[in-house]
Amino acid sequence: MTRRLLLTFVASTTLVMLGFLVPLWITVGNLVEAQAQREAVITVQPLVNQLPLVAPDQVDRIVTRAQGASPGLITVYLPDGRVLGEPVPAGDSVALARRGLTFFRTEGDSQVLYAAATGTDPSAPVAVVRYALPEGQTEQGVLTARLVLAGLGLLLFVVAAFVTWQLARSFLVPIRALAETADRLSAGDLSARVEPDGPPEIRDVGTALNRLADRIDELLRDEREDVADLAHRLRTPVTALALDADSLADADERARVAADVERLNRMVDEVIHEARRPVREGVRASCDAVAVVRGRAEFWRVLAEDQARALTVSLPPGPRMVRCDDVDLSEALDALINNVFHHTEEGAALAVTMTAEGVGTLLVVEDGGAGLPETAVVARGASTAGSTGLGLDIARRTAERSGGYLETDVSARLGGAAVTMHLGPPG
Repeated sequence: MTRRLLLTFVASTTLVMLGFLVPLWITVGNLVEAQAQREAVITVQPLVNQLPLVAPDQVDRIVTRAQGASPGLITVYLPDGRVLGEPVPAGDSVALARRGLTFFRTEGDSQVLYAAATGTDPSAPVAVVRYALPEGQTEQGVLTARLVLAGLGLLLFVVAAFVTWQLARSFLVPIRALAETADRLSAGDLSARVEPDGPPEIRDVGTALNRLADRIDELLRDEREDVADLAHRLRTPVTALALDADSLADADERARVAADVERLNRMVDEVIHEARRPVREGVRASCDAVAVVRGRAEFWRVLAEDQARALTVSLPPGPRMVRCDDVDLSEALDALINNVFHHTEEGAALAVTMTAEGVGTLLVVEDGGAGLPETAVVARGASTAGSTGLGLDIARRTAERSGGYLETDVSARLGGAAVTMHLGPPG
């Protein structure tokens, strides 16, 4: 935007300055030339006035004195044919001047003045004074004046550019502040606010952005409280399930159901905690993906062995930090593995692989089932197999929050579906 403003300024200012400077450029040349001609007339006029009044024997002395005081070259053509001063042959201009005319002519590189020295007697012979202005005097004066004019134009251009830049800053700085605040809001920092500044229109935008941020913050708080309340209401049926589990006669069955109820209870606690966690918390969250994947793979290995599934886990040595919370990554991986158990036949192989991708990390879940249908979509609540449709969407949102994305393909190793989470490095 700054570049466009400067280009607009340069174009408009150039047009305006050309509209003024070009005529002024021409006028200055004419004025300087006219000034030089006036000075030539003033220089020659005393000699023209004296010639008809002095005796012939004093003409040489008067011409010599005038030549010594003049910067130009003086030539006097007397009526008797003599030529005094600078020896320049008489031409048509001298004959024209004898008719009583005074005029300028350009001869070579100089301006030349011809003036008739007429007396009180119109019938008396006329002497003619030729005055050649110093060579280059007019051009030098015009050049100097035009250089001054060009310098003045350049100075005005620089001043106008500075004023334009300051005016541009007065609304570019507030616009940048708006953009920075919007970026912070989009990154999850709902405390970001802008200080309204600049022209009235930009201040109005800043005020509207602050109101929007307040409204989003309010809506999210209300939504999270609703989720927390809903999760809290689940405690009653969970407690009832725990009591029912205690009443089971079979000890093994009682222990298994009690473990499931305890896990459900922990999940309810996590939902309440997550719902009441500030939105901006965890914007820069990070975890060791290797530790999380290893732990969840061991959890699912028991069920895989029970269904005769070959579970292969390939992890890089050492920790691998990614930009997401360990709970979020666990839920995403659980959703993908649960999809495999839910949508493939028992005995279908399962592989979880983690590799480095530059500064990021690839987490791939593959299976030996029939693969994803062509109509499969990665959208919240959308499913073509009778499930809730949340599995792939949970993984997608986790990958995107980490700065990456989710990708689905066919597994080249197992022949079924391959779901890849591209996870970004800690921010």
